[in-house]
Amino acid sequence: MTIHILTTDLVKAEELGAYIGQDWSGAPNIRAGWSVAFGPVTRIMFLQGQDALEPPPPPMVPPAFSLERRERQWLRARSPHRPTPADITVLELRTYSVRTGLGDRFLDLMLGALPLRQRYSPNFGVWSSLSGRLEQVLHLWGYRSLDERAAVRARLKEDREWDDYTATILPMLEELQSVILTPLPKC
Repeated sequence: MTIHILTTDLVKAEELGAYIGQDWSGAPNIRAGWSVAFGPVTRIMFLQGQDALEPPPPPMVPPAFSLERRERQWLRARSPHRPTPADITVLELRTYSVRTGLGDRFLDLMLGALPLRQRYSPNFGVWSSLSGRLEQVLHLWGYRSLDERAAVRARLKEDREWDDYTATILPMLEELQSVILTPLPKC
């Protein structure tokens, strides 16, 4: 079982640009790092791999900064995380909070629909939560631009098979969060 840890740092608005510009490449087991472009924009997110029995320490907060808050969520990889190529500049992290008792069914349906969805845009990972809110499924989609994302979403609405899938899963959800991310420049 592959485990990842998603660390979310909430930084002061006046420090956001400097925090994003830090060199994060030396942080332990970093697989990816993103800033939030649309959504709670003072958040920076890191995906770390869990390669040993002990979790890796979270990325060090540079001494010049003080965080408003730091959260860590343990995730089980359900499809492999893949690094994003340079032409993918917009990532969408979708978090589905599933009604109690329906998490496994939802995940099976979602993984079954993954090949259909990937006809429209690439997926860069699917995870289920192991800490915090337990019946959550997260997935990461890539786009070359926000215009491409809009076009993909429009094409999905016209796909009858996708429409059948969404009609099945929507009643299973309590909440859906979507956050638009951009890769950190030095991660």
